[in-house]
Amino acid sequence: MSHSEITPPGTAAHPRPPATPMSDPPATRRRNRTMVSTVTAVLIAMLATLFGPLSSAQAVDYPCPGGNFSGAFSEASGSGQCPSLHNRDIVAQRTLPGVVYRGDSRPPIAPNGQGLFDAGLWSRGTNSDIVSHVQGDRTLTSEYISTSGTQSVAESFARSQGVNNLAEMALGARRCSTARQAIYALLPGIGNYLLQSCYHGTVMARTYVYRIDPHWASQAMYIPDQIRNRSDLYDHYHSQDEWAFVRHIPNYAIIGVEIYTMTARYGPTGLLEPASITAPHFEQFVGNPHHAQARVQYDPAQDPGAHWDFNTNLDSPTANAYTRGCSTITRCRSDG
Repeated sequence: MSHSEITPPGTAAHPRPPATPMSDPPATRRRNRTMVSTVTAVLIAMLATLFGPLSSAQAVDYPCPGGNFSGAFSEASGSGQCPSLHNRDIVAQRTLPGVVYRGDSRPPIAPNGQGLFDAGLWSRGTNSDIVSHVQGDRTLTSEYISTSGTQSVAESFARSQGVNNLAEMALGARRCSTARQAIYALLPGIGNYLLQSCYHGTVMARTYVYRIDPHWASQAMYIPDQIRNRSDLYDHYHSQDEWAFVRHIPNYAIIGVEIYTMTARYGPTGLLEPASITAPHFEQFVGNPHHAQARVQYDPAQDPGAHWDFNTNLDSPTANAYTRGCSTITRCRSDG
């Protein structure tokens, strides 16, 4: 509505005389400002207590319920697919994206049948501690498989994985024997060039970004939502846009893979020369033939090897922070 008043039918509109501005005494204005500041501070403190630090996790809609209701709905009021995990420590979170991405050093097809198109993805272990996982899984026992809803994040992880592949190849590169080096040293002119090839070389390696279909693997949780009450973790890791899957991503949930190549030079000791490492160069996209095969979703609660159920302790800083009364809005946990 406009700021002008609505005049009833048949009534003439008479303009009001302008109001005379009133000026409060200075002491009154100071008291008003002090009162407003106090009320604002109290409200901010209440909000921080209820929802965590506002500077870290801004207000967001969480259509997928947590706690007792987690994993109960495949759809969230038409807004998308909710994760299927059912666990008391899971808090309300957002819906799954249509595709998630994972940077990885392992190829899609391997002679031993362990290529990801054949074996899928498995976690390193069954440690369900979210904080330990977020901080780098130093014990290499995490039950979570990291993916990202942002392709560029996965590409950055693929680059670091590619560097690891280059380093392994450089250390394993064939070196000249002592006898060959002695022969090269005696050759005039070209001998020095050949000798240098014994000490330096170039290696090429591939690295990969996998596209994963959450329709066939939805046992995931959105990590920024799970750690939003820990500002130290949230501020550092939320930009990774991580969706962590529990225990296994079946091979048929992998849509395909983007293949990248990288090169680098190595020195006499077999170590890479950092300045020579190239950025990943896109080579091709390869679709996964298994993705077209209709299957069932993987459920870690039905996998004895996953050691996962409703009562699995996730050490979730957000879930453990909820102490207020439960409702359909707060999505608190209850033991009932």
